[in-house]
Amino acid sequence: MLNWFRPYLPSRIIVPRRAAASGEARDLLTAVQRYLTVMRETGFWLDHELPQAAVLTCRAGTYYAQVLHGGHDRFAFATRMAPGLLAQTQEALTAAGFTEFPCCLADLAQLHAAAPAGGPPPEAVREIDTRFFASRELGEFHRMMGEWLAAQRVLEVVRDGTLDGRLRRAALANPEAAARRRDFAVDALQGRLTLPMQVGLAAAGLVSPKGVCLVRRIGSASFLRVAGREAKLWKIEASDPAVHYGLEFDATFWLLPAPPPRLATEDAAAAFLSGKPLCASRSDILPALRHAREWRPALALALLLRDGHGPEAVGAAVCMSTGDGIAYLLEVAGRRLMLCYTGAVCGLSDLEDDARIVAQIPLAELQREIDAFDARAKARLPACG
Repeated sequence: MLNWFRPYLPSRIIVPRRAAASGEARDLLTAVQRYLTVMRETGFWLDHELPQAAVLTCRAGTYYAQVLHGGHDRFAFATRMAPGLLAQTQEALTAAGFTEFPCCLADLAQLHAAAPAGGPPPEAVREIDTRFFASRELGEFHRMMGEWLAAQRVLEVVRDGTLDGRLRRAALANPEAAARRRDFAVDALQGRLTLPMQVGLAAAGLVSPKGVCLVRRIGSASFLRVAGREAKLWKIEASDPAVHYGLEFDATFWLLPAPPPRLATEDAAAAFLSGKPLCASRSDILPALRHAREWRPALALALLLRDGHGPEAVGAAVCMSTGDGIAYLLEVAGRRLMLCYTGAVCGLSDLEDDARIVAQIPLAELQREIDAFDARAKARLPACG
């Protein structure tokens, strides 16, 4: 972290008087979560720049809520067992005086480390769930976390009527907020453009090179069994009136007009899918994914967009292969655009104006912008040691 930035770092957790004085630890923990949300989403503060008592409280709360409502499988899915997140959760639970919960979390981490491909045995995870729900700590969670948080002496209690203004001023005190807002919007769009599921469904035929049937929204994945193996199903809303379904099964993406029936055997699955020509394998989309990761279309778009629009204004967005290479189809403020890399230039065309090029940037200049973007991202990482 740059030394000039240190004086700006928040040192207090701002909470309303009603939460601090209510005697209900749950109210206090909810107030801390709100503080974190405003600081992150309005001021673009990073977790290592915020009071660690707030971050650790949030980590412990996430573990408790996820397991309470869906078991350790749900927690593992939501967190993807990220090592840094697990370490912070373990630190928070231990610091607050929990004993059984940290053991459950450690055992879950060991199970996932021992079975990285197929996941841990379900019965082993259920055994950890049983210990969690049998623990006396289950009913003491809010009290124990609230007492630990109060003991950290980092709370700034303000009048209820002044809370919104105080939170907003604290969030906007970040001198890096404007630059981060743009960079984080680029990151979010880049994530959408490199999502294998979205690229795969586009390659399967959901999007035409003329920009027809752009994806507007893809719902959360649901899981189903096809011939005894796990498959994923998405409901897709596109810019035409039809509603489509996307299926990922056997390393292939399929477009379906309706969700599949129960397919219990390999023969049944083969018979059903053989009549569905709209499909693409994961190997089909690798060139598009490699191109997107190398040439950062989201950053290129941020540099090329005009009229005050930024990456956050992009509605539909897909990466796809065309006869001329890789292209990115986008919908911005109701207009369909195409981002193409041709020769030594990246250009943005308006598909509703005879594909007129509205802006372009040399690839050499784009590469310099990519390097600068990566340098900023690296500078935001917490210092080690």
